[in-house]
Amino acid sequence: MRRIGLTSFLTIKPFWGKKKAMIEATTTTTPTTGTPVQTTSLIGEIAALVVGAVNLHHVDPTTLTAETSLRDGGLELDSVDMLEVIVAVEQKFGVKVANAETGKKYFRTIGGIAEFVAANRASA
Repeated sequence: MRRIGLTSFLTIKPFWGKKKAMIEATTTTTPTTGTPVQTTSLIGEIAALVVGAVNLHHVDPTTLTAETSLRDGGLELDSVDMLEVIVAVEQKFGVKVANAETGKKYFRTIGGIAEFVAANRASA
């Protein structure tokens, strides 16, 4: 058991070394609405948050992109996992998902979450 824990730690550690590269901001268009949002660092933060919120220790957050699906054909999260992601995003970024339609619209991909956070941070 201890060896598995140590291996997990060593697998996560390189992520922190690559964090500087993720922090460089660029403009990208989001998959939800196609609007440009400056999100490279936000994508990295959200990817790490999703991986941590639902304990996806086998997934390297640096491999996730704006187009990475949270459900089918991507991370394959179930409804409980999705709820955990929504709560984690709300707590970390101080935003609120007002209703189910908003959740369904934005919480399909990593980029959709980034778009939601960027839009709702600006209005807060």
